[in-house]
Amino acid sequence: MPFAVACSVADTFADPHVQARGAIVPTGYPVAGAVRMQRVYPRFSRTPGAIRSGAPGLGEHNAEVQGGLLGLVDAVVEVLPPGACPACGGAVDTERVDVKYQADLPPVQPHVTAFHLHVGRCRHCGRRVHGRDRRQTPTATGAAASQVGPRALAWAAWLHTALGVPFA
Repeated sequence: MPFAVACSVADTFADPHVQARGAIVPTGYPVAGAVRMQRVYPRFSRTPGAIRSGAPGLGEHNAEVQGGLLGLVDAVVEVLPPGACPACGGAVDTERVDVKYQADLPPVQPHVTAFHLHVGRCRHCGRRVHGRDRRQTPTATGAAASQVGPRALAWAAWLHTALGVPFA
């Protein structure tokens, strides 16, 4: 029966064989500083591979992905700092430009459909019956006759599940 020793991360990093193979390399992170991690495996002689950088920071590549690669930016607004510090009144110099993205929906023009439900009565049992169109949501009439359509319901569900927007 095959088996192996289960090692902790600290044991693995301290293992003489792992150290002799150069399997652990330092990687720099802007916030965390130097972090040791496993090098790229397998290592081939002509294409050994390398770790060029640590994992990106939160939002670090937003500008090049959303703006450059995907072309999702429709407008750019330059938001300048105030001319004077609100705390002391001193002059303010710009030291960097942070980028924030805000996705919004275009103005929505509601599409209202009036379903004219022709109501009839069964000649045999006297029961009231009416037609139904596949585009209708509930079949209610009377006080409950105004309903939200399927696309609006889908948006509400997406806003709730994906973004956490409450229903009420």
